[in-house]
Amino acid sequence: MFCAISGHVPEAPVASAKSGHVFEKSLIEKYIESTGKCPITAEPLALSDLLPLKTSSAVKPRPPTATSIPTMLSLLHAEWDALMLESFELKSQLDTARQELAHTLYQHDASCRVIARLIAERDQARQALETAATSAPTAVAASAAQAQAQTENGSEPATKRARSSAAPGPAPVPTAAPTAGGADGGDADGAGADAPTVSGSLPEALVELFDGTFKRLAQGRKKRKPPPSHATAVDLAAYVLHGKSSLESLGDAAVTAADLLAADSPAAPAAPADGVWAAAMVVGGSDGSLRLADARKGSSLRAFAAGAEGGGHGAAVAAVAVGQGAGAGAVLSGDRAGVVKLWRLESSGGDAVPCAHTWTRHSASATAVALHPAGGHGFSASADGSFALLDFATGAIVATAAFAGGSHAIGCAALHPDGLFFATGTAGGHVRIWDVKSLTNAATFDVAGGADGARRGGGGGGAGVRALTFSENGYHLAGAGDDGLVKVWDLRKLSVLATLGEAGRGVSSLRSDACGIFLAAAGASGLRVFSAKTWEPLCGADGDSLGDGGALMAGFAPHARAIVGVTSKEAFACAAPDA
Repeated sequence: MFCAISGHVPEAPVASAKSGHVFEKSLIEKYIESTGKCPITAEPLALSDLLPLKTSSAVKPRPPTATSIPTMLSLLHAEWDALMLESFELKSQLDTARQELAHTLYQHDASCRVIARLIAERDQARQALETAATSAPTAVAASAAQAQAQTENGSEPATKRARSSAAPGPAPVPTAAPTAGGADGGDADGAGADAPTVSGSLPEALVELFDGTFKRLAQGRKKRKPPPSHATAVDLAAYVLHGKSSLESLGDAAVTAADLLAADSPAAPAAPADGVWAAAMVVGGSDGSLRLADARKGSSLRAFAAGAEGGGHGAAVAAVAVGQGAGAGAVLSGDRAGVVKLWRLESSGGDAVPCAHTWTRHSASATAVALHPAGGHGFSASADGSFALLDFATGAIVATAAFAGGSHAIGCAALHPDGLFFATGTAGGHVRIWDVKSLTNAATFDVAGGADGARRGGGGGGAGVRALTFSENGYHLAGAGDDGLVKVWDLRKLSVLATLGEAGRGVSSLRSDACGIFLAAAGASGLRVFSAKTWEPLCGADGDSLGDGGALMAGFAPHARAIVGVTSKEAFACAAPDA
C-alpha cells in the first residue's frame, strides 16, 4: 500500500471515498486545502470524503548500507568528517566576526576622539570670538580717515598704507556689518554719521581683570544647571497675584526706581521655610530717598543717608542697581540731576547706609546704572547721551563715552552677565552694544527695525527704548520700545529671535531670572512672564489689578519662587497660592 502522491508507504493512510485512492493524510489535506480537488482524478474532493485506514505499525527496515559493521563505520566516519568541517567553518566565521568587531570598535573610538577634539576646538573658537578685541574696526576706520585726509590735501591716496596700518585683529563679538546696524549705518539721527567722544582708557590690569572674570563666569555657566528647588514653567503657570503691601516708609513720596537684592547679598533675608519665599529690594523715591524694604511685607529694613547735606540724593532717584557675586553688598544709584552714588550695604541692620562715593559727571538725569560682576567697578548712563565707567575703590571715572544730540539720550542700559559688553537704549530707538574694554560700538539694533531687528539707514529710530536686559547665558538681549513690544535678539546671529507682548502695552522693566529660564516684562499695563525657551506667556497680572499706574519694576525672588515688583506706592508679588 503506497501513497498515490509520494509513492511511499504512508504513516497515516487515508482513502478517498470517491476514487478509492490511498494517500498520506498530511499530503492530501494540504492539497485539498489549496485546490479542493483530487490529485489523481481532478474531481472535487473535500476533507470529509477522506476515510482513515487502519494498518499495523512496522519498524522501518535499515538501509542496505547500514546492515554491516564496515558500512556503519564508514557512515560514522563520514558524519565525523562533516562535523569537523562544520566546526572549522564556525571557528573561521567567529574569528572573522571578532576581527570586524575589533575594527568597528577602533573606528568608534577614533570617531569619539575626533568629535571630542572638534567640540573642544569649537568651544575655543567661541571663547576667542567672545573675548576678541575691537582693534581691527578701529584701526580700519582710522586708516580710512587718514587716507581721506591725505586725498583732500592733494597728496597721493594712501590706500595701501591704510590697509597695511589696519591691525588684522579679530572682529568684535557681537559684530555687525554697516547694513546690519553697525556704527557706520548712517541714519537720520546721526548714529552712524558721527562717533562718540571717548575720554580715557582702561589700564591693562583692569582689562586683565575683566577678561579673567569673563572666563571664570563663562566656564562656570556651562557646567551650572538649575537647582532642584528652582521653579519650572509648570510652577509659574499656577502663579497668581499673591498680595500687595504698602511702602509706608516712603511717606508721600512715590517710588521712582527699584532693584531686587541678590540671594548672595549680605543683607538679603533668609527664606523662613520650604516653599515660602523671601526677598528684599532697594527702593528709590521721588524725594531722593533710598530704603531697603521687605518685598513680602513692604516694611522698611534699613534706611540710606537722606538729603544732599547728609550724603544722599538731592533729586528724585532715577535708577538703582544692586550688586551680586563679587559685587554683592554694593548699591549704585543715580538721580534726575545726574548725580551717581555708591553705597555699601554690608548687613541688614544698623544705622543709615552711608554714601561711599559720589560722581557728578552727567549733565542730565542718570537714567541707568549697572555693577560689573568683577566687583569694584560699575557703569552709569545719562540722558545727556554719555556713559561712564566708575572705579569704586578710588572714586575715579576710568573712562567715558558721549554723544551729542537729543536722539542720543540714553534712557536705559544693561550690562552683559560676563561683563564684557554694555548695552544702551536711546531716545532715537537704537540699542547700542559697547565693548567694555575699548568703549567702541560693536553692534546696533533698532527696536522698530525689520525682521532681523537691525537698524537700517535713513529711517531713524522712531520709538524710544524703555528697557533692556541680557539673558543669563549671555546669548540673548531683550529690549522694549515705546510701542510696548519686546524684541529678543540673538547676539550670535544678530537677528530677532522673538517679538513678545502686544502693541500699546507699555513696558518699563525687563528682568531675567538667575537661571535664564524666564523673562519678566513689567509696565503700565501690568506684568507678563514669558518662557525663555518657547517665548510663550506663563503668568502675569493686569495693570488695573496692580493699581498706581501699573508696575514700575518686577524681578524674580530666589529660585523664581515669586515674581516681585513695585508700583509707585506698593510692593506686589505673584506666587503660588500657598506660598
